[in-house]
Amino acid sequence: MQERYERVYSAAARMLSEHSPAAARAHWPQERRGRWSELEMLLTALPRTTLPGTADPAWQLASAVDEDGRPVGVADAVRAWEQRITAAPPPAPGTVVAMPGLWHTLAGGLLRELTGRLAPGRPAVTVGAAGGELSAVAAQFAAALRTAVTGAPHPPRPRPSLRGPQPLATGLPMPAAADRLEAAARLAAAATPSPRELAGGTDFSVRFDAADAAAQLLGGLYRSAGPDWRERAEGLRPAEHLVSFIRFDGDVPRPVGLAEHAAGVRDHLRDLRGPWRPGPDDPVPRWSPQRAWVVLPDVVATVTADLLDELAVRLRPGRQVGTVRFDTEPLGQFVQRRLLDAAIRDWMEDDW
Repeated sequence: MQERYERVYSAAARMLSEHSPAAARAHWPQERRGRWSELEMLLTALPRTTLPGTADPAWQLASAVDEDGRPVGVADAVRAWEQRITAAPPPAPGTVVAMPGLWHTLAGGLLRELTGRLAPGRPAVTVGAAGGELSAVAAQFAAALRTAVTGAPHPPRPRPSLRGPQPLATGLPMPAAADRLEAAARLAAAATPSPRELAGGTDFSVRFDAADAAAQLLGGLYRSAGPDWRERAEGLRPAEHLVSFIRFDGDVPRPVGLAEHAAGVRDHLRDLRGPWRPGPDDPVPRWSPQRAWVVLPDVVATVTADLLDELAVRLRPGRQVGTVRFDTEPLGQFVQRRLLDAAIRDWMEDDW
């Protein structure tokens, strides 16, 4: 029963996250909006058992604690990062970090891998030995950003101890809780247009990926084991592959190994200058078709380093993470729409 509960939770969380935030559903019919809201309430109302100084990486940061040494929820961390960026003064000389555009792109790829691994509903995983190489790369990127901001490497930050995967249904009255979740998931998915209906109709208020996830959820509810989690490519195993990116051999998609990606990033870094503090004696070079440059405000560079640290900790071999809770949903929106868009791409020497 617990395994089926987790499978239904995973499929339902994936469906909801394909059409987040909830404000994007404002123009839906009342019944559909209500069904999705009820399901979201169930996904976010799980019991939270916490231990002093110990974090559950299925919904809390694995790389940092608060000022009192307590674990920090991912959603709480996102709100804090948002506030830091919003409260920061406008960027000015001496408060920005420059880097080659490709360096920023490679860092962005690592951030997307983090959000992929913290996608709501992602099933439990134990990272294999291949994660060590990419973990080291993520830590290298984080250290480079912090050194550019402060002029010196930072000492290691206090981190929580991490607990192993915890069944989502722990503390819930079973089988009643499972029956309630399945009923809510069925009603929410049934109230969503199918991909075929979207293709032949004029309802553009539902994203195709959400409709596709709803169809998969409905189909999975008829199986005794429950719905399956679908990766980007057949054979993709999060223990040893990227979850955010695939490659094509001809027309056939294939997963990318964690160590393979780490080697590719390191190859690019050999010819790239790392982040630095631009100044009158070391300005940002002028843009050319062969080389682009990116400038980040210090606060954005520091928050980016925090997130890269989080990926580094999560990719360490043997790291165990349980089924990811829906609580992590704000992270993907923050990285994609706030952090990666915060680059200043038109910083010129005249800004001095």
